[in-house]
Amino acid sequence: MDLDRLAALVWVVDLGSFTKAAERLGIPKSTVSRRIASLEDDLGIRLLHRSTRKVTPTEAGRALYARASRAIAELEDAIRAVEDLGDVPRGELRVTAPVDFGVAVLAELSKEFLETYPEVSLTLELTNRMVDLVGEGFDAALRFGTLADSSLVARKLTSSKLGFYASPEYLERAGTPTTLDDLERHELMVFRGLSANGVIQVHTPDGIVPYKFEGRLACNDFAFLRRAVLASYGIALIPLLIIDERECGGRLVRVLPDHHVPSGELHFVYPSARHLSANVRAFRDFLVERIAS
Repeated sequence: MDLDRLAALVWVVDLGSFTKAAERLGIPKSTVSRRIASLEDDLGIRLLHRSTRKVTPTEAGRALYARASRAIAELEDAIRAVEDLGDVPRGELRVTAPVDFGVAVLAELSKEFLETYPEVSLTLELTNRMVDLVGEGFDAALRFGTLADSSLVARKLTSSKLGFYASPEYLERAGTPTTLDDLERHELMVFRGLSANGVIQVHTPDGIVPYKFEGRLACNDFAFLRRAVLASYGIALIPLLIIDERECGGRLVRVLPDHHVPSGELHFVYPSARHLSANVRAFRDFLVERIAS
């Protein structure tokens, strides 16, 4: 089997375009088309649905892509592993991450990473949208929750939890809740999208309790909610990861400290159809060490 034809299929599926695949491979678009057509002829089955606007894999194409992309990635990694023996991370590293996590965690960690690897330049795109890593030219991403894109390699960094937080000024004014039922008498700030119906699963010392967490202020950004808590508006669920421990007991107070809400896992992800560069490997291993600890 000609690996060039399989590589053409993998890049066309990854990028959804013959033109983009040709640019990525550095060959004419006609060559990519011939390789795919030759592969389909040999297998006797159509692998791609072609239209003027989009290229999508057939069922057979998806099955072949799933296996071929992993195999090609492993071959590239094997070759790169030999090439990178003794290699020092250098050059640009482009990473995307959620805004709140980037501001609260990566700002400080980035300084340490760049001091550790002085030949690397780090570009962070902080956004809450789902970025197309391959199509937009990113090396890696940090993502929370369920990963829908099976073409990405994922390394779990940690499990994330949400805690209830308020400011000392707010608690002095409104009182400190000691039970979930007490929250009904407080101003609550809600992260939009945390649950479909507003019901959260609160882990308590007595087990898991469903609770309808509703409030007049809702937002889709945890960094905003954290600022609103600091402004003494009310109580919000905020990821423990983005809370600076130096603020706790001072500007922020965790209420119901033996209660938490799971919010999924934090993953470091990168495209499987390209080799793992020294830069990506260094940043991944750095985050595994720092965040896990």
